[in-house]
Amino acid sequence: MKFKKMLTICGVMVACTALLVGCGNGSKDQSKDGKTTIRISWWGGDDRHEATLAAIKAFEKANPDIKVKSEYSGWDGVEQKMATQITGRTEPDVMQVNYDWLAQYSPDGTGFADLTGIDGLDLSGYEETTLESGKINGKLNAVPFSENARVWAVNKKAFEDRGLEVPTTWEGYVKAADKFEEGAFPARIDTYALWTYLQQETGKSVLAEDGTFQYDKETLKKGFEWYKEMIDKGVIPTIQETKEQADANPGAPSKKLLDGQYATLTTWSAQISGEYKNMADAGQELSLATFPTLSEGSEQVIINKPSMLFAVSKNSKNQEAAVKLLDFLLNDPEGVKAMSLARGVPANQKAFDILDKDGQISGIDKDVYEYVKNTKGITFSKYTEMSKVMQPYNDAFDEFSYGKITADEAAQRTMDGMTEAVEQVKSTIE
Repeated sequence: MKFKKMLTICGVMVACTALLVGCGNGSKDQSKDGKTTIRISWWGGDDRHEATLAAIKAFEKANPDIKVKSEYSGWDGVEQKMATQITGRTEPDVMQVNYDWLAQYSPDGTGFADLTGIDGLDLSGYEETTLESGKINGKLNAVPFSENARVWAVNKKAFEDRGLEVPTTWEGYVKAADKFEEGAFPARIDTYALWTYLQQETGKSVLAEDGTFQYDKETLKKGFEWYKEMIDKGVIPTIQETKEQADANPGAPSKKLLDGQYATLTTWSAQISGEYKNMADAGQELSLATFPTLSEGSEQVIINKPSMLFAVSKNSKNQEAAVKLLDFLLNDPEGVKAMSLARGVPANQKAFDILDKDGQISGIDKDVYEYVKNTKGITFSKYTEMSKVMQPYNDAFDEFSYGKITADEAAQRTMDGMTEAVEQVKSTIE
């Protein structure tokens, strides 16, 4: 269902309620005992629920004049509920939001409260580039709790057993492939690797912040040809093989990864600790390594994006209290300790230091934080979080991988399909 239609339907659903309860900017909400009442919503699993509820309890203890009502669930139904609430201007005062929701619900930057320089919210622990990802038209619509980036991890033993050093360039991986026996590979990649390669080639992400496609056809064609070259030279397995591995062990790590036949993997930083555990359970060890670069000494460039963002309702009757709660979750030692790592390692340096001192961050979590912080990243556009926008590329990648279309055709289909999808998304929110 198109977003505009969904909002229209939701608007009808909430119209009567809106007449009864008023829309947004009425008098302040107070409970019977005279306390200011605010609402907060989020989704996730039990660990996130427990952590957030503990932080809210600590906030209420520190602020006895404020009562917080929590609205939380798993993922199912969250998007529909959010659309209904925003249409009726009944959204919670504080909300956990998805990255792409900023483009959907606030295309001009006015859909959420502008947190730029707002009193009571300390953002001094954030890198400016991190905060930029939460902005629309220069307005800070949401603050990222954490960041998610593509990382490269290696099984050093797999290289050592073959008398090799871990390569740092794609050419190095091509040379290393000669030492790997049939059926074994120095690398295993996914569809994001092509985008990472092109970022290193061009210094730009596939989509600009406004959704504009930033590669020309020849550049994109080169990316598909590079992927095919990596297969032909034995650097990576075919997509057929990786899918067969996944189908053979649904929901489980690849057997070839666990036994060292795949010597590297690339994944999101939020998922790497799970991969480390899987490898450790199999008697193997992963280590973070340099993402392969185009040439020796050139700068590695990774994909990153904000994760687990928090926004404040522009319709909040108690915005001061809402901001106070958000600041508590992001900065107060009691709030930070309670929130812990349930939403990943905090992007806020102040929160990181609190958890680090408290002994909650160690091992791979600390390594990943330093890796992402010290590696140049290009932030993916909000539109790349929309499955509808990325589907044309995924389809073209599959068809190209199976030899059904040429690199030229794959590039054209990707450009045309993603451009059309972005235009369709924009037409539903204008």
